Amino acid sequence: YARTLPTPKYWTKAGGAGNASDGNNWDPTGVPQDGDVIIFSSSGTANCTWDLTSPLESLSINTGYSGTITLGNALTVGDFTLTAGGINLNGNNLTVRKSHIRNGGTFTAGAGTTVEFGGSTAQTISGSANPIQFGSAHFVVNNSSSVTLQQALYFGGNMQISAGTLYAGAYEHRILGNWTHTAGSFVSQGSTIAFEGTTAQTVNELNSFSHFKVNSSSSVAITSAPVLGTFTLAQGTVTLNNGDFAIPGSFVSTSAFSRIEGAGGYRVIY
Repeated sequence: YARTLPTPKYWTKAGGAGNASDGNNWDPTGVPQDGDVIIFSSSGTANCTWDLTSPLESLSINTGYSGTITLGNALTVGDFTLTAGGINLNGNNLTVRKSHIRNGGTFTAGAGTTVEFGGSTAQTISGSANPIQFGSAHFVVNNSSSVTLQQALYFGGNMQISAGTLYAGAYEHRILGNWTHTAGSFVSQGSTIAFEGTTAQTVNELNSFSHFKVNSSSSVAITSAPVLGTFTLAQGTVTLNNGDFAIPGSFVSTSAFSRIEGAGGYRVIY
């Protein structure tokens, strides 16, 4: 049967700043509850402190909103759309259960916070923003179904696949932190994964990369033995631990200041 969604609640505070827990800042009047549909738009452009813990059906930050939503607690949402204004995780975690659309706006998240895609049905990440970035937050795929990337992503923190399948799409995804795959599947789909950290990074991948690129001012240690597809070493040091590394495509080194090292027995198979 078709589930009836609640009447959308619009943020209406016009100036200064306000708390989400103040029912007078909303139309219809009242404090947002579990499962509500929340919309920020030109109806109210004031900054909002999200001081609630209720999970939401959806959160849309639409054209016309010029303020910033600052989380005071961890937040769980179904659909999440960011087109204008901004959201600041403020040291809190964000869990998205359905789709995420990014067409603009500002996403701020410091190191140590987590953005988790943790739905039970297929999720997508899409939009006109290129790349879609999540600040310095750790990005976690923990979905019992799948997460499909439909735009290039920029991972300012770590990237972890804990459950489900991550479909990468034919985009270049850039990462500054570690890449860890502990369960589920990674389907590369012709994507490029570019490691661009300024400090040491590690890679532990259970499946294969289509295009593996290192453009790091530090080092990248590969602690598993994946198939690397094509391998571009633009800058930095790559350390190979025990195991065989298959490179069925091309290997290109574009910098005299890059090198590959071994930590134990290993073979590179072309």
